[in-house]
Amino acid sequence: TWNGAAAILGNNKLTEALKTRLQAEGLTVHLLPNTGDVDASVAALNAAWNQGPVLHLFVTTARDDASAIASVDGWEERRKVGAMVPFFVCQRWTQLVQEAKTVKSATLVGITALGGDFGFCGRVHGSEGGGITGLFKGIRREMPDLLVKVIDAPFEEAPATLVDAVFRELAAKQGPLEVGWVRGQRSIVKAVPQPASTQRQGGKTPHGN
Repeated sequence: TWNGAAAILGNNKLTEALKTRLQAEGLTVHLLPNTGDVDASVAALNAAWNQGPVLHLFVTTARDDASAIASVDGWEERRKVGAMVPFFVCQRWTQLVQEAKTVKSATLVGITALGGDFGFCGRVHGSEGGGITGLFKGIRREMPDLLVKVIDAPFEEAPATLVDAVFRELAAKQGPLEVGWVRGQRSIVKAVPQPASTQRQGGKTPHGN
């Protein structure tokens, strides 16, 4: 059951697939511009909210084209788009949701491209996905009544398959914040206690010259 409108921050194939699916569900969908200008993106969110509560925010920026980060200048620009703008948009959105007292009806979803296992195997497309995950963990801790999800998948995952995964996670309304999807297979990340090793580690300690 959906209440209010939805907003998507990101510019990629998943953005379009997600928009189409949400509109098919009857939602008004606002695509927030993201050129790296924080003020412009936040102003667009405010304008969308003025048309009616935007209770569902999807951040897909970590799945944008990452070719620009091959250079230092490219990374500086990409950092604004992939990290800074999402931070300030989420900050403003959580303020609006809290002021409207609609936290329990709202959803916040980030979709990353860290390989489907949050980078453990090193198949990382967009490194800013790590920042998005950390940001969403912080929001979840501060707003425990808000439904927050971070869904990670390989960059080549089909948008339609990934949209299905997003909807499945939201339908459950519970479960872990971090969920990985690879070719339709779901996995989760969690800490598992292990006994400390009693074996002394060998090898020499490196020293600088």
